[in-house]
Amino acid sequence: MSNIDKNKLDTWLEGNHDSLINNIKESFNQKKVEFESTTADDQNLLDQVNTEEFPCVGIQFSSSDIQHLITVDLNSGLNLYSLMSGEKIKDTLDEEQWKKFQEGIELFLLNISNSVEDETMKFTVQNLTVTYCGSADETSLSLPLDGGLSASYKFKLGKDTISVNQYLWAKNNSDEDFVDVSRAEFDSFSSENGENGNPRNIDMLLDVELEVLVELGRKSMKIKDVLKLGKGSLIELNKTAGEPLTIYVNNRKLAEGEVVVVDDNFGIRITKLASPKERIKSLG
Repeated sequence: MSNIDKNKLDTWLEGNHDSLINNIKESFNQKKVEFESTTADDQNLLDQVNTEEFPCVGIQFSSSDIQHLITVDLNSGLNLYSLMSGEKIKDTLDEEQWKKFQEGIELFLLNISNSVEDETMKFTVQNLTVTYCGSADETSLSLPLDGGLSASYKFKLGKDTISVNQYLWAKNNSDEDFVDVSRAEFDSFSSENGENGNPRNIDMLLDVELEVLVELGRKSMKIKDVLKLGKGSLIELNKTAGEPLTIYVNNRKLAEGEVVVVDDNFGIRITKLASPKERIKSLG
């Protein structure tokens, strides 16, 4: 593994350390989390996986140019599921519980990413799988042959101790099709001004479609509460009845309004609009 890859993975691991701890405290409503970790090292991941305790839970996903494999010994995995769902599990999980476990892990990882302040350190969660692994062969099928980074963690949440091993490595793009990349060339905007001092070529942008979103309200929920939602569940939002709804354009607040009915469809009547200057700024 090249030094640049190692530095990239080291930066990711070190930069997310505090966010990981704080997210665990919030997700599981814990005032104190005891945490132990080993230092990540450049090593052969296949050899490291062979020292795992089996059976275990394997969590694998990709984010940008990094692959992740997280292993949790089975007892810790069952404890983790119990903390997420509120269910008491003794021996194993059924198919529906494995599905809920995967949904809970995905929410947990996304919460970690969203809590990272540095935009360059955020990550996506793609192709997530959570599976039962009975042997090293079932966890090491996608590991690289030329090393990577690994770290071990222990979280003590009340009486429960969660043991986690994490393996990270750069994606291997050698098998991907070669793509010829060249610099894009665009016509420059005219320096001549049209009416009202606006550049004439700004008309090119007027037919660009923007997403308009009307927000009814928001609420933060714990992972275990999300997993309990079903048909007929009620979610109390942070807005009172009759309070103006917020209108966003491309995820930027543009105005406030009230709900109306137009024929058989819902609509919104704008009651408060930002100034023209603020509106242009909101369109980014």
